[in-house]
Amino acid sequence: MPSVLIAGGGLVGSVNACFFGKRRWNVIVYESRSDPRGKENEKGKSINLALGFRALSTLETLGLKEKVIEMGVAVKEKIRYEERKLPVLEKLRGLNEGDFILTINRHKLCQFLINEAEKYQNVKFNFNTKATIFDTEKHILIVDAVDGQIHAKGDLILACDGAHSSIRRSLLKVSGFGFNQKYIDIGYMDLSLNVHNSSDLKPGIHYSWRTNDLIVVALVNRDQSLTDTFSRNKAQAIISVQCSQHSFFDKLLLMGDSAHAMVPFQGQGVNCGFEDCLVLNETFDELGEDSIKDVIREYSKRRTTETNILNEMEWKTYQQV
Repeated sequence: MPSVLIAGGGLVGSVNACFFGKRRWNVIVYESRSDPRGKENEKGKSINLALGFRALSTLETLGLKEKVIEMGVAVKEKIRYEERKLPVLEKLRGLNEGDFILTINRHKLCQFLINEAEKYQNVKFNFNTKATIFDTEKHILIVDAVDGQIHAKGDLILACDGAHSSIRRSLLKVSGFGFNQKYIDIGYMDLSLNVHNSSDLKPGIHYSWRTNDLIVVALVNRDQSLTDTFSRNKAQAIISVQCSQHSFFDKLLLMGDSAHAMVPFQGQGVNCGFEDCLVLNETFDELGEDSIKDVIREYSKRRTTETNILNEMEWKTYQQV
């Protein structure tokens, strides 16, 4: 069977592992961090995600949608508080009848997806193992493991190693590859709090408080804990990334944040990342597994322009905020 190497075992890497596990490919995932299962939330990472139609459609294709919905809270309304203005309860924009945004704990979702991927015997996760370089001459992954360096070969290599991708960095000298990154002038920090029964905050509503230099967003989770996200100066950095292509050497694809990290104000990042996995799966369905080169090229055509457009939309939203 064909083999796929996945650099990064986070959300996008794990979803890809599920898709290729289902295809019965040999799947090897290299993740620099330790196994997240059985641990508390990772510091410095956004705690809650907002899964929309595209992310949920991806999970539905894998047969995981209903299980994930049971883990999160469906949000259909919002309340925005501003200085010298009365708060108003409104429906979230862009939702059709029956639609919702699912808010879910990032850490728990990642644990769940790894467990689902490992149900396939042909999927193996290697933790504490970092894919550091894509060798542009030999077309292999160079991986730093606990017991030494590995030179890993695969029929397909997927870089899902995040906004500060090591694999993308090793491609910067590739002729014709255009890359752009920029930071915004605010950052974020997350807090998880317990909500007393007397609280006026209810599940299913997106709460926000805004001043000139501070945005506080609050969501009540299924377990009645409260996730607060503070956006202000001198917090976790937020980066935007765009690439002129997502495929290289008919072997490697950049996916998720490694290809198109986005500012978070519309929640497009995780939805685009999951959709990447779905589009790649659909492209294999259309062109066949015997045409890996054609699949890689067609995928890049479809996703590069579309994700760059969405990235610009997110940036404009930030400027309006």
